[in-house]
Amino acid sequence: MKRIIATVLSLVMLLSLANVPALAEREAARDAADLNEALNVPGGTLSFTTGGAYPWVVAGDAAKSTNSGVSSSTSSVSTTVTANAGQLLSFDFLSCGEGSDANAWDGLHLYVDGELAAKWGEHSEWAHFEYELTAGSHEVTFTFKKDGSLNIGEDCAYVDNVQVVSPVMAEQIVAADISVSVGRRTEIEYEVLPENAFNKNVTFMSANPAVAAVTADGVIKGMAEGMTTVTITSAAVPSVSTDITVTVTEGLPIAEFFGFATYDFGADQSNDMKWVSFTDAEPDIVTAYNTMPHNVSAAAYFDGSVYGYYYDGTNEEPIRNYFVMDHATRQLEEYSLMHDAGVFAMAYDYTRGNMYAVCGEMQTRNLGIVDLETGEIEYVGELTAPMMMTFAIDANGVGYGLTMDVNSAKLYRVDLETAECTLVGETGVALAYLQSMTYDHHTGKLYWAQVINTTTDHGLYCIDPETAQVEFIGVIGDGTEITGIYTVAQPDEAGILGDADLNGSVTVADAVLALRHTTGLYELSGRAFIQADVNLDGSVTVADAVAILRYALGLINNF
Repeated sequence: MKRIIATVLSLVMLLSLANVPALAEREAARDAADLNEALNVPGGTLSFTTGGAYPWVVAGDAAKSTNSGVSSSTSSVSTTVTANAGQLLSFDFLSCGEGSDANAWDGLHLYVDGELAAKWGEHSEWAHFEYELTAGSHEVTFTFKKDGSLNIGEDCAYVDNVQVVSPVMAEQIVAADISVSVGRRTEIEYEVLPENAFNKNVTFMSANPAVAAVTADGVIKGMAEGMTTVTITSAAVPSVSTDITVTVTEGLPIAEFFGFATYDFGADQSNDMKWVSFTDAEPDIVTAYNTMPHNVSAAAYFDGSVYGYYYDGTNEEPIRNYFVMDHATRQLEEYSLMHDAGVFAMAYDYTRGNMYAVCGEMQTRNLGIVDLETGEIEYVGELTAPMMMTFAIDANGVGYGLTMDVNSAKLYRVDLETAECTLVGETGVALAYLQSMTYDHHTGKLYWAQVINTTTDHGLYCIDPETAQVEFIGVIGDGTEITGIYTVAQPDEAGILGDADLNGSVTVADAVLALRHTTGLYELSGRAFIQADVNLDGSVTVADAVAILRYALGLINNF
């Protein structure tokens, strides 16, 4: 399988992946006397066979595979069951493997009559599974399969409580009323009872699709302001249904994103290695543009152009090439510049008029200012946060970055003048590959195009810059790794006259900043300089500082 671009820090990633969760504790039970007792439910009579180089063995009151640590091997156990039409094969399992269920590089595989029925990668807590059988006799085989690389954790599978049962039918559907704004989507949260009902599939129908449309998966899209009902019906028992009220409210601002799809997890990989766009309202709907021959490591937008760096990869050590791309036509200019360190993230600061980049090798990260003409980077200083991988700058000229952590990435506030980093908090979401974030001036929000692997929800997140709490918005496309995410929304160029610190109001602090600028103790630049120049003479002087102070104290009503 094609691996994700992030060759960076692969050693760190491999070491961290070794820390898998311990097996879930189960109620104490006596050790089974033999394999049949270990695999059957109490009192069950199924007969199991195993053999080969790696036979299954008794492990407490369950059975366990034995090919742990053996590359490209299998360990199997089989039985024959007889079922009536509609009956289920039921069992409990643990799969201490590698990867997602879809990939299952190492993992438990279920075969029924020689055909693959299901597979699981990493499932380190006990789970229950049921599989519908046709009438007759069936050969059932449990196999722990390993690929040719990596041996993670226990590296085995456990199976218990195998039996054939009749399905439990749906009796009730519980769901709450919801609201959504025009142009936005939300997923219906519902529960089919009882909890152990086998077929929990339902259908959805909107009474008025012109107000609220609903998909077969239960995703509602607000079409027009108003109210309607959506009916949820059990597919197995049509007499079981419930209605919910959907309220569609006034539309909210929608953020449109652009970025480079470094890797597409989708079945056809149609967005792979292309520039794409999507919105926070419908992140799964991706528009693909032109391809690019090399992987983009970082990119940011300013004034109609996209500036960034890509990895050539033609030599043993990848070359970090600077490029400029016209946003509208996506015509690319390539430069011969070879930067001496990896560029992980970029963001443009409208308050200072600078393009910033996060650069470094291994664990060291530096903050630098990019010369947009040449791509040369002048360092501000070494970032005090470890292994920063993403970067964005808000409307007030405050930088934010996420650090690499395979358990919970940390959000830091970054001082663009000193490269000092202040911890905001933990996101609770992993960061282990090259990825990107951006600030959208239209919605005033901080967004993260996150990717970790196919075992967790990865996609677009919105980050609270005050708390580091994140909201999962949705998967990008079919699951896409986005580097160099950016928006073309720009801040209001007029701003608030007198607001030198760009916090949205004029206070004594703004007068102090203007005065410090006149004495050389502080330098106002970009939007901050424009807003401090209240007499509009092209400079910030003591007269401007005095006028701002008088306005802040209520002595004058305008400049």
